[in-house]
Amino acid sequence: MNPKGIILVLAGPSGVGKDTVIDCLRRTSDFAKLPSCTTRPPRPGEIDGVHYHFMDVGTFLSMIESGAVLEYKVMAGQYYGVGLGYLNEARNENRHVVVVASASGAFLLKERFPETALVFLMPPSQAALTKRLLKRGMPQEEIASRFEVDMEAWRSAHLFDFIVVNYDNEEQEAADRILRYVHSERELQVSNITEV
Repeated sequence: MNPKGIILVLAGPSGVGKDTVIDCLRRTSDFAKLPSCTTRPPRPGEIDGVHYHFMDVGTFLSMIESGAVLEYKVMAGQYYGVGLGYLNEARNENRHVVVVASASGAFLLKERFPETALVFLMPPSQAALTKRLLKRGMPQEEIASRFEVDMEAWRSAHLFDFIVVNYDNEEQEAADRILRYVHSERELQVSNITEV
């Protein structure tokens, strides 16, 4: 039996460095980031199917209605979500993809695709995370608000398959730890399939 492409879900609080770690993963492995779907118009230089899957509101709403969107959110009047059709396409083509999702979205994906690897990216401490967000120019009130929203993620971290601490300036090391974990799990899954 030929195993499908690997689905890696990366979750964690705002500002923890998910995008930077994904860039490291993409540079050193055959993982690609699965673009989300959105109704917002493309910005200059953005390519459909690379940065996002751009679509009109009607198309997005019909995807929600038919269950073709894993989870979605509305920000500044625009819809964003993970399209399950694009995810299935990647799996069937044996492509390895990394998906950024909320904790609840991660668990939904695991329910639908049990072989999905759920990785929680953790900051070294809340103080370190606050410092990172302040460095980005984020006001203290917004940081407090984000921490409140991120509480769901913090509370559910122990339910993930693997937790990685993303220390300052060690994003590549975090990516390497994730890759070692994912590939050791895949070897275990393949050997179990072979033995059956």
